[in-house]
Amino acid sequence: MRIFLLVLIVFTLQTVPATALNLSGTGDSEILLQRLATEYQRLYPDQHVEVPPSVGSSGGIRMLLQGRTDLARVARPLHEEEIQQGLRWHKFASVPIVFVANLPQRCVTDLNSSQILKIYNGSYSRWSQLGNCPDQKIYLAKREEDDSSNRILFDKIKGLRELKKLAGKTIYTTREAFATIAAHPYTLGYLPLSQVVNSNLVQFSIDGVMATSTTVTNEMYRLHLPLALVWKEPLHTEARRFLQFLNSPEAQKLIGSFGAVPVSGQDI
Repeated sequence: MRIFLLVLIVFTLQTVPATALNLSGTGDSEILLQRLATEYQRLYPDQHVEVPPSVGSSGGIRMLLQGRTDLARVARPLHEEEIQQGLRWHKFASVPIVFVANLPQRCVTDLNSSQILKIYNGSYSRWSQLGNCPDQKIYLAKREEDDSSNRILFDKIKGLRELKKLAGKTIYTTREAFATIAAHPYTLGYLPLSQVVNSNLVQFSIDGVMATSTTVTNEMYRLHLPLALVWKEPLHTEARRFLQFLNSPEAQKLIGSFGAVPVSGQDI
């Protein structure tokens, strides 16, 4: 019996991860970081990385300051008051924000800035107004006003910021926005490209430019978010090792496969 218990204890110590690293925050990097965490754990079997459902960039930072997460997932730069609290920011990728739709037939492939403005101010409400499409209503999925994607759209698409209210249904997480668009035909919305890779949603070019690693890097495609992780010093060993892993060839290749542009060569 003693030998059995000893074997059981040894087996348990060998199979249970020694540490657990929590990454809470934005939904914009949730799926990508879950996949990166899986690859990290394959390379480091003694590590366990948790990537919980979205609480938003600001929610992740609040959890970090409260000591409830090791690294906060964010899709925006730090605010000045956050920097003053001793927070550090590491950008590991840029991800395009793309307009996508659940279209039973691909009747339009490009949206220009003027069309986007008219869609969200309510002037365009039918797919037939955008091209050779069925005369179906455009159902709109949008994000809350202070969402990171909204901030990019307001900065880059002329006239959006001046609208008092965007047309459409407000959705509060990236995962829910994807599910809503995917479940309802003729629904249009915007999401990080990493969320829609390998989906059946139609992705539009904007003003004739498709989101690719090249067009994001050279700024021809202007709608893109920073994906970053935030910590407060001192940075503990397990968190540092995960951040360094994001610079590895394995992680960089994986980030690129999700339609994001990896950022490499940074010291941690």
